[in-house]
Formats: sequence, C-alpha cells, structure tokens
Amino acid sequence: MRHALRWAPAGVALVLVAVVFAPTDLRAFAVLGFSLPQSVRDVRVFNNFTSASANDNQVADPSWPGARGAVLAIWKGCAEWCSELHDGTGAGDPHQPGGVGASGSNFEIAWQGLATSVGGLGDRVHSEISGSNPGVYAFTEGPLGGPWNNGWRIRYYQAWTWNDGPDATLPANHVDLQGVACHEHGHALGLGHSNVSTATMWAFVIGNGVDERSIEADDRAGVQQVYGVFDPLLKPHLDTLTLSGGVVTLTGSNFAASANEIWFTQAGPAATGTPVKFTGLASNGSVLTAPLPSGVGPGDVLVKKGGLTGPKGLSNALAFDPWSCAAVSTYCTAGQSSNGCIPVLSAQGSPNVAASSGFTLQATNVEGNRSALFFYGNSGRAASPWAPGSTSSLCVQAPFQRTLAQSTGGNAASCDGACSLDWRAWLAANPTALGNPLTAGTVFQAQLWYRDPAAPKSTNLSGGIEFTACP
Repeated sequence: MRHALRWAPAGVALVLVAVVFAPTDLRAFAVLGFSLPQSVRDVRVFNNFTSASANDNQVADPSWPGARGAVLAIWKGCAEWCSELHDGTGAGDPHQPGGVGASGSNFEIAWQGLATSVGGLGDRVHSEISGSNPGVYAFTEGPLGGPWNNGWRIRYYQAWTWNDGPDATLPANHVDLQGVACHEHGHALGLGHSNVSTATMWAFVIGNGVDERSIEADDRAGVQQVYGVFDPLLKPHLDTLTLSGGVVTLTGSNFAASANEIWFTQAGPAATGTPVKFTGLASNGSVLTAPLPSGVGPGDVLVKKGGLTGPKGLSNALAFDPWSCAAVSTYCTAGQSSNGCIPVLSAQGSPNVAASSGFTLQATNVEGNRSALFFYGNSGRAASPWAPGSTSSLCVQAPFQRTLAQSTGGNAASCDGACSLDWRAWLAANPTALGNPLTAGTVFQAQLWYRDPAAPKSTNLSGGIEFTACP
C-alpha cells in the first residue's frame, strides 16, 4: 500500500473538492489504523537529491544544527507534526509566523540526521527515487504494504525540480520539499488523505506546495486522534539544555523519579536510526544531568520518561549542537620575558571544518625582533613548568604540532612584537598535520613559543588558547 501526494491544476482541484468533500461528514481527516511506537520515531534523510535547488540553502540555523539544504527542509517538514514548537520557538520558517511544530498532540519524532542509503521499506528514511509517475510528487510505503507501525520509507520522484526553501515564494515549476515532506510524514505517522482542501493531508497540491508546510486544524485533529490530545500533566517537557564540562543538564517538568533516558542525535551518517541514549537517570522531577555520551552529533535532544511507554512518554525536542563553535577561551599563565613582556593571545574568525581559511591566532605584547612560532595539540590542556626558574608554563598536552617559524617584528628589548597565523589555512595546506582531517567537535589548544636568550632555556611561552572545530 502506498499513499501519494499528487499535483493538480487549480481548476481540477476545485472540482475534486466538490466531488469528494461531504458537508455532512463530521470528520474530514482519515486514519490508517496504526500509530508509531516509541521505538520507531526516528527520521533520517539520504541526501541523493539531484536538483541544484534542493540543496542551495546553505545557511546554518542554530535551531536546526548540522542540517542544510534538502536535509533541513525535510527535518522541518516532519517536525511540524510534533507536540510543541521545535526548540521552544519553532524558528526557521518565515512562511510560518507561529513557528514549526505545536500540533497539540502527544506525537514526537526522534531526528537522527543522515542515512547511509535509501534503506529498506521500514527503515524510516526520506530519499529521492529516479523516474516519475505522472502527476505524483512523492509517496510513502511500508513493509508488507501496511500498516506501518513498524516502519516506513518516503520517496520523492526525481522528475520534479525540488526546492529546499525556506523562502515562501519559489520559482515557477519548483516544488517545495518541506511542504511535501510534511504531507508524506503525515502518512508515516498514521494519517490518510483528508477531505478538506486546505489541509496538509489533502491528496493534491495547488501551486508549489509551500502551503503544505503548515498543518491546519483538520490535520491537528487527525494527529490528536491517533496520539491523543497533548497531556501537560503527564508528558515530560523540556525547558532548557546546557553543556558544560562534558555534562548535559536538562531542566523541565514531569520527569520520573528514576529510569529516565536522554535521547540524542547520532553523529554523521548512520546505518540505523537508533538514537544515542543515556539511560537509568534519576530526577527530582525537573532536572536531569548526564555525561555526554560518545557518538553524539548535532540535532535534537528528547527525554523518555521512566516507566512510561506510549506517545506520552517522550518529551518535546530541543536543538543541541555539541560541535558548535564554542567561544574561544584563554587559560594558563603566560611567562614574563627577560624584558618584562607578557604575551597576550587572541583569535579572530571561526575554525570551520568546511572552510579553508578564516581562523587566525594572534599574539601581541611579545618580545620584539625574535623568532617565534605557534604550536598546538588536541589532547587537552596542561600546566607544567617550562624550565627550572622559568616563569613560563607548557599549557598544551603532547603530542604537539609546530607551525612555521616567523619573526615577531618590532624592536629588540621592547614589547612591540606580534605574530599571527591563519590556522585554518595552515591546516588546509598541510594535510598530514595533527588534526587532519579536521572533524567538527575536536577541541584544540595552542600556544606561542619565542626566543628569549636571557631567559632560562633561552625561550619563553605565552599562555594557552583553546578552540573547537565547528561544522
């Protein structure tokens, strides 16, 4: 069994409304006879879309971390069905002033990012399929033809020119990927086609599909029928999320006293949609803390309430990016040179994985007219004496990577020397250097070494600076 979203010109669609819609029908939406259990709420995308316009939105959105292009559009389309506004505000779609999400049901998705293939019929993956079917944009299918309570797969025909938005106005003959994804995911969660022409779950699209991004009253009534009306007294709710010192802290309400779980999005393309989970957590009802598990990438965080199965057991989603460009920080004590100079380290730009330049380390107030170089590592901070009698400390844990030597400039016996290094450009030009290939989330520590003949060991060091590679 398949459910497909079809295209129709406005005139034809209006005729179909008159024929199909029955004024006496008290329930316009249709249900397919199943609901998705907690174990199959995951959503992934295999990004094989061939239209250039399907992946031309490359603007990062902090409410949807790690996703761009077709992946971002599909994520937003699926999240529209969730119980509350995504990430608390629903930001990310200028076409929806009210924001993405807030279906008023108990339904949630568990966003799991990229898939490694189109997957099987029950693998919960969105992808493009070659060829066409006259008048059909996309279709949803499931194992054994349905019901699909153990999984689904959504395919988008390659023959159409897909557009990832998020603009509300698209070029002629483009089809809005987010709107079509929203409709198809309605089938995946258990809804059939509606008799209401303004509903996202109506079988036809008039225009380019942008209006299908936003579910309407009939759609909300349908998902509430399948998963129940939102229960604020029982369903867990997330308010805030912080990551500090490798520990995740969530605040909210309705957490169980024990056996709670935190669900994270996996890092990188994944062969399965199973969330990364930290389990067995106790709570006072409003706070959960856990060390950040390995294998977590940018995406969403949800809480599974201890002891509560079914749709009311999953919380709303908050955006989470453990690989974000954390603020650059300085640490460790800089040594004082023989002429009283205390170097000051700083940085400009962001150490982006996708960039080949644009993150510059800088040192000022350095001894003038000296040889110097930056060195760095990614094994953590250190604070060990540089040499007996030296005021400098080694602030970077071995192993180290040295960069090219340079002159501090300025005048000897003064503190007017300075150094700078576009670290991102240097790393791109040295593919065998420590840290390559650069991976988002890797934390680096760096320091300046410089000649100081009158000092112990004839050298001195700045303090340390720490930065994180980001997507």
